Amino acid sequence: MLSIHSARRVTVGGQIAEVKKIKESKAHLETESQVPLEKRAKMMQCLQFLVEPAKNITVKLKEARKRAKNEKREPLDESQLFIAQLARDLSRVCQRSEVLEHISTCEDVWPSLTCRAAILEWASLLESKKRPEQTDGWPEWKDLALSCDVDMESAKRVIINWAKEIRAIPEQTVWPGEAVVAMLDDLEAQWRRGKLDTLHTAMELVFYTLANRGQDKDSIPQQWLIWKQRSQKIVWDWICDAGVEVTLDLDTANPDLLISEDEKRLRCGRLTGRAAQLPLLGTAGGVLWA
Repeated sequence: MLSIHSARRVTVGGQIAEVKKIKESKAHLETESQVPLEKRAKMMQCLQFLVEPAKNITVKLKEARKRAKNEKREPLDESQLFIAQLARDLSRVCQRSEVLEHISTCEDVWPSLTCRAAILEWASLLESKKRPEQTDGWPEWKDLALSCDVDMESAKRVIINWAKEIRAIPEQTVWPGEAVVAMLDDLEAQWRRGKLDTLHTAMELVFYTLANRGQDKDSIPQQWLIWKQRSQKIVWDWICDAGVEVTLDLDTANPDLLISEDEKRLRCGRLTGRAAQLPLLGTAGGVLWA
């Protein structure tokens, strides 16, 4: 029989041998794993000659696009700057109105005529709230539009005085209502997809909400739509009243247009079916086909 000391030596010797085997196996695995890593490193070094120039080209292209965009952008006029500042005031107070940041940062710049029309219309809205007896509560748009010397500064002062009240309200304390928030999200999504040229409607909705912040939030979209329809009808009536008698020239007319015998009405010539029975432009219900 083996003595206790001999048994211990055998056991310890066996453990040492096992440890050596494990170390050798580990070293072998590490050596094998280093091969693909070294190959990958060499490949990456080779690809680096292609990757770095590509990155530089991408950066330069982005810089060139940004520079070209800034160069093409014309300086904003007073009306455009006024709209941008007003957007900042509105978004500061109204919750969930981040869509207006596109306007306040001049990412969404409206044409000057759009800005001027918005200023006049919104100022008229504020004035009509002070004088509800006028035009059944709606501004005298016809007189305003027909005036050749429309006082834009007066309209701005009306909005500025109202904006002072808005600035006195703590930040992000006015909740526009779920219906308005849903409309703002939808308008921003359409604008991002290119279906809307500007965010004019979104800003007008926030403006209308704050101007009527004491009313029921759920009814704001419907009230805004009614106001919009009435104001547009007034403008359309003004356009119709401003119409003049014209005589259409048969010799210079587009060949695709049909002109009536009295040379006062026209419509597109290549129409079939029900469209061909539509009234001529210049008659009751007449439409112009593009």
